[in-house]
Amino acid sequence: MTRLGHGQLKQRALERIGARRSILLGYHGVADGRPDHDPFNLRVSPDRFRAQLELLLSAGLRFVTVAELAERVRRQGAGAGLAALSFDDGMQDNHATVLPIVKEYDLPATVYVTTGLIGQPNPWLAPESGARMMSADELRELAAAGIELGAHTVTHPDLSALDREACLTEMVESKRALERIG
Repeated sequence: MTRLGHGQLKQRALERIGARRSILLGYHGVADGRPDHDPFNLRVSPDRFRAQLELLLSAGLRFVTVAELAERVRRQGAGAGLAALSFDDGMQDNHATVLPIVKEYDLPATVYVTTGLIGQPNPWLAPESGARMMSADELRELAAAGIELGAHTVTHPDLSALDREACLTEMVESKRALERIG
């Protein structure tokens, strides 16, 4: 009997999952930092992110954008063997850290942008972290590099607390703001 290491067990488990379904991985940010600067644990370290990508790749999963994954599910039902990387809110480290890593691995990714926060300090990380949201120029660079951009909302409200019209306004205006950035 052969004993498998922990990494091999993870890989085999992902291979079995990938044979039956697709995976959507949701992130906010990728950066090293102090835990007291990230009270909501919104960021994963670059080393951990790389290890996750390598595990998914070694399990044979094929990476697609969120839009491509959604389209395949719409056309074919629950697809198998695909993985999509999604990043919420538009943190600056999506440009500084994520972009070089996904380019290195030649992987697609999707970033959903809270447009009312573009270029502003990151409201979820401690002010002393110096973290901010991406600027319009950084968003253009992501798009030029092939990263799929999606509208999140304008102000990042709790949509369940809003009426239908306010929800639509948040979504539509966020999409329009991204289109104006180009």
